[in-house]
Amino acid sequence: MSGDTPEDVASLPADLIAAVHVCDGLAVPPGEVPDQPGSRNVWIGGGLIPLQEWVDACRSTGFDGYYCPEIFSRKIAQLDDTTVAATLRNTIAFLLA
Repeated sequence: MSGDTPEDVASLPADLIAAVHVCDGLAVPPGEVPDQPGSRNVWIGGGLIPLQEWVDACRSTGFDGYYCPEIFSRKIAQLDDTTVAATLRNTIAFLLA
């Protein structure tokens, strides 16, 4: 959702949410077009998005489904898959705790 706020999400009926994709991002300079490898080239929790606020907004709707981490970092893609998956799982669990 682009341009929406956590308050907008919190006002949605839970049955409208199929899954929540959790991804962080970096600032995009004014006038530039955001691109995945640039603006999202960061570990979840290492960017500028207030993830806890957004997760809390989703949870406040009563949604109790899937939270899917997304990483668009080429550097992270070079790491051990098992380690990355375990760390992402722990990151999402922390946000949901």
